[in-house]
Amino acid sequence: ISLKNMSNEEEPLQQRDLQDLWLWVSQQGIKRVLRVLPERHPTRSKYLSNLENLFRRFEEPYNEKNPRDEERVLPERIQNIWDHLTDQYYEGWKSVTPKSILDNCYRTMLCLFKECFSKEDDDNYDYCKVLNWRRGKKTT
Repeated sequence: ISLKNMSNEEEPLQQRDLQDLWLWVSQQGIKRVLRVLPERHPTRSKYLSNLENLFRRFEEPYNEKNPRDEERVLPERIQNIWDHLTDQYYEGWKSVTPKSILDNCYRTMLCLFKECFSKEDDDNYDYCKVLNWRRGKKTT
């Protein structure tokens, strides 16, 4: 999922739609990584399990603060992504490393939730600029 492609389309997307999608995609990515990692892999117990628990703890207050309008129809682009993510037979998946998934999750979080992060911490670095995702400042 490319935020640049999502934001350049003609149909405007609400920030909330992108945040909801990010939360769900990130949780699913972590679950998939946990499924493929060996049980004794050090990252599994020291990092990923804690990250999965952190997402669960974040989700409840996030949903309380941002109640979902059940009658609202999602934009077609967002709905298509949801549909692909829930379709176990979807053949458009790309093979990527677990680190790439987590790096993408992190950078997208910094872009979509930038108001949550201290201005001093981010050095005025714009994680929403696509050029910064592959070059420049390393995030991990």
